[in-house]
Amino acid sequence: INAALNTENTHVIVYIDDLDRLDKDEMRIVFRLIRQVADFDNVIYIIAMDHDMVTRSLDAFYEGDGNANAGQAFLEKIIQMPILLPRIQPNVLRQYATEKLMDILPDKESLAEVLIYLCALFNTKREWNRYLNQLSVVIEFGARELNMFDVCLIEAIKVFDPKVYAMIGQSKNALCSKLEVNVGHQNPFTDEEITDIQEDLLNSVVPNKRNVVKSIIKQLFPQALVNEKEKHITKRICSKHYFDKYFVLDVLDDSISDEEIETLRDDYKSQSDKELVDSIDSLLDIYNYDEVNRALNMMVIRSVEEDRKNLAVKIMRVLPLCKENNRYGYYYNGIMLDSYAMLLMNH
Repeated sequence: INAALNTENTHVIVYIDDLDRLDKDEMRIVFRLIRQVADFDNVIYIIAMDHDMVTRSLDAFYEGDGNANAGQAFLEKIIQMPILLPRIQPNVLRQYATEKLMDILPDKESLAEVLIYLCALFNTKREWNRYLNQLSVVIEFGARELNMFDVCLIEAIKVFDPKVYAMIGQSKNALCSKLEVNVGHQNPFTDEEITDIQEDLLNSVVPNKRNVVKSIIKQLFPQALVNEKEKHITKRICSKHYFDKYFVLDVLDDSISDEEIETLRDDYKSQSDKELVDSIDSLLDIYNYDEVNRALNMMVIRSVEEDRKNLAVKIMRVLPLCKENNRYGYYYNGIMLDSYAMLLMNH
């Protein structure tokens, strides 16, 4: 091979990219191949890699040799001309991320606030691309029905630390319970217990990013009381109803979608009482009373202010005409009527 290269007077450049993605054994094999097998005349190898990651991996391979800098010493024997590329400046990364998020997000209202957290979490273009790819898939497969601010933050945690994301998904009662006390439920967790649970979530996070992840978790699950109506209107992850939707890529089977709720809300003005009864009955054929009641409440709450009273009155008028559920019967209709009376008082 050497003779052929010299005869042809040909120079060959071989590019090896992403060497740092290999494990320590594979890295060492590649370097040995270059030095001992493929060290031909007129052949130049350009190796793109994360220097720190490669030296750490090689350090781990040679850790038994007693040389703390074995990885760096090994590289110096192989690499003849190191060219260190400067890191992308934070403002350049931020501009790149902003342009990509503008294309991805259906709701750009909280983009500036989201970027504060994301820019503190992701420091390389590779990290940003992993996040942006994940976010675009999640939004395409159902997250449009959720709060975009919360979607961006919870997906950032998923990409940055999947273990923390999984722990959050298993801590629904603890993380949401603090926010339920204003609707007449006994809070089963003390402030100290909730703080301890949040701290436990951070144990696996690398120390230099712990404060950022902690801030994100507090944004997603604020300890201060949040009005139940506000949580539902804004579809927050801290709402017990919406929490599970952030961990699946579709509307749950036992849940009425926001699209259905908005269709009902938009149609109610043109519907007669009989037509509204039929619409509610069709929901009761599929969903339980609790879910139908929640959907009707959301219809009222999400209506423009001048329509809320009329819609609440109309629902109160037709509820006694709707089909009964064997478990709840008229008694449950009475509870539903009371809830709309409260809505009227509040609006």
